[in-house]
Amino acid sequence: MEIIFTLTVMTLRLILATVMMAMFLRAVLSFLPTEEGAIHSFLALITEPFILPVRILFDKLGIDFGIPLDIPFFVTSILLAILALFI
Repeated sequence: MEIIFTLTVMTLRLILATVMMAMFLRAVLSFLPTEEGAIHSFLALITEPFILPVRILFDKLGIDFGIPLDIPFFVTSILLAILALFI
């Protein structure tokens, strides 16, 4: 039973690390003056399922900061980092 718990925790850590790295790469690539290609699409495919609930929550609450930064992206990054501390 302990092995199953350990494997589950290790798998969750790996998933979180992968998503956080993909979010970091997506943030870095967003500052480069390139057209969206396969890499952008792949990173969006990985990260958007985690960001979308925060986007929906911000929309439902009517939160709009009026700045050209993707605030739900940053909020999701912070939430994932906090979650990684507890796993």
